[in-house]
Amino acid sequence: MSRARFCALLVGCLAASSCSRPKAKSPGVNFGPISIAPTSGYGREQIFRVTLSSPDRPMLVGLLINDDPDGANACYVFHSFTTNEELLVNDNGSGSKPLGNAPALANAQCSIIKDGSTASITNNKIAVSFHIRFKETFRGTKTLYTVAVSSAGGTQGPANAGTWDMWDAR
Repeated sequence: MSRARFCALLVGCLAASSCSRPKAKSPGVNFGPISIAPTSGYGREQIFRVTLSSPDRPMLVGLLINDDPDGANACYVFHSFTTNEELLVNDNGSGSKPLGNAPALANAQCSIIKDGSTASITNNKIAVSFHIRFKETFRGTKTLYTVAVSSAGGTQGPANAGTWDMWDAR
């Protein structure tokens, strides 16, 4: 993934001039391991719950669903703790749109649905739920990647967290 592409994936929260491609955990990140539930399964619609522990409040917590950790042509959603809203990354992987008060927001791969999408911080426990409905054209087994960005700009991820089959015939 190029430096510019990764910067775009952070939905404009980091200045492009100061952004660099992340390692699994960059300096300045004080997050524990990021987990997701479910870690595997199949179906057209699911609520994914991303959790982590940290004494530091994250700026963004995200879920990237694609063949690889590239936000282009992906289902890539974030919760911004700065603005307290869900964001869906554009199809080209550059920039994002906020869900706002709409019931749902879509790109070519998926929709994020307001009902069931939540975020909370209790003590040091951070939990974000993303209610996602996949488009029929977004087929096959995809990898689930988690991402967290600290308010200092440190990044953890994208980390492989599981797989999801969009159209398993089981």
